[in-house]
Amino acid sequence: MLNHDAIDKQIRSAFSSANLAGLVVGIVQGADMPFLQGYGLADVASQQPVTPQTVFRIASISKIVTAVALMRHWEEGLFQLDDPVNQHLKTFQIRPYSADSPPITIRHLLTHTSGLGELAPLISYLHPRTTFGMGRPMRPMLPLGRFYGRWLRPSAAPGSKWAYANHGFATLGQLVADLSGRPPAYDTFATHVRQTMFEPLGMNMTDFLRQPRHLPLLATGHRLKKGQHKAVWPDMEIMTQADGSLYTTAEDFGRWTAALLTQTALQPTTLDLMWQPHVQLDPRLPAMGLGFFVDQWGDQRIVSHDGAWLGFNSSLWLAPEANWGVFAFTNSGNTAVISLARELLRAIIRAPYPTAPDLPDQPEQWPALVGNYYPAPGLNSNFRIWLSHGGRLQIRAQGDQLHLASRWGVLKKGIRLRPLDSADPLAYHLNTQPILFGRNPTTGEIDRFHWRLNTFYKRQ
Repeated sequence: MLNHDAIDKQIRSAFSSANLAGLVVGIVQGADMPFLQGYGLADVASQQPVTPQTVFRIASISKIVTAVALMRHWEEGLFQLDDPVNQHLKTFQIRPYSADSPPITIRHLLTHTSGLGELAPLISYLHPRTTFGMGRPMRPMLPLGRFYGRWLRPSAAPGSKWAYANHGFATLGQLVADLSGRPPAYDTFATHVRQTMFEPLGMNMTDFLRQPRHLPLLATGHRLKKGQHKAVWPDMEIMTQADGSLYTTAEDFGRWTAALLTQTALQPTTLDLMWQPHVQLDPRLPAMGLGFFVDQWGDQRIVSHDGAWLGFNSSLWLAPEANWGVFAFTNSGNTAVISLARELLRAIIRAPYPTAPDLPDQPEQWPALVGNYYPAPGLNSNFRIWLSHGGRLQIRAQGDQLHLASRWGVLKKGIRLRPLDSADPLAYHLNTQPILFGRNPTTGEIDRFHWRLNTFYKRQ
């Protein structure tokens, strides 16, 4: 039984601390939604309140919907996960990384290991019908075949590294449309998903394209300027759709979450396949499933995805075996909803908080660890690492402590690394997040470390 008063108090505290414009939170247990509540304003200028019927843009949570839509075609036997994606694409093809590199498979795209990067080819952004890859809401979009043309190409060999790739999921949306058998058009994907997934679930306010029915209830994205919430401008549509353009309400998304928990969105064995680790550098680290991020809280498997767009943030956390899910959407450019949804779920299922042992430092190990570490080559596939950390991480001895630091961002001043495992001298943690060093298989020297889904290599 949920303690509604305690949950409401926790949400209001987070809402106030983060200074959000608006917020909606849903808690789902199986097919039921015992908690659904809006807070604050959908539009500050008009003072329109947030309700469960407010339409939010949930950005990259769109990717799990795209993944489910694609896996329905897999259940129909239309493809295999390790098929080259070009074998099934009808409107454009992805160029190979090199003449002898392996082809990009559908599994590569679902797990962000295709080698595709953050940015589309420059020529795509120069098309007169786009504004840096974005379009005008409620107007026909440029079809992806014309946006990418013959220029979409990975910046790293497929399967060689993990790199979050919006254009990979945009390609999967095109694959869903191509496999649907529907006539090709800019809205084929959106129409197919609406008619085959959203409408049968009663999600009548959910769509990958903005519709007239959204307008009276559409939340405005906000940013903070001198402590005041200001509407984000310009208001643009995500042209690539499948990777991040979903519009939905908390009422509708509760139905979607219930379809995942009750395993009616797909066959149970298919969802289990999607929620298994497909990319994982070490069992102590989080993993990537098929479209979902996968982690372990004690004996509970946890799957999740977040989303961010101009003036919007969103987060979904599921504990499939416990049969609970929590989602939170805000119309503010603040990621506080991620920790809010995560910690609400943790409290509901009574999962343990991450801890690390109090072990003594081993400074005799540090000379082999210190140095500059870089991601595997591929400028476009390293774009996010450049944005967040300046493209390089540094292990350094700082006084009597070992620190992880970056050129800029939250690690700029350095954060202390502590030993994680007395039986493993190469295992450290950053505020309980494992940082696992590794040796060169040829020389035996320590020349890399794993953090989350990324590997960084030591260079002079």
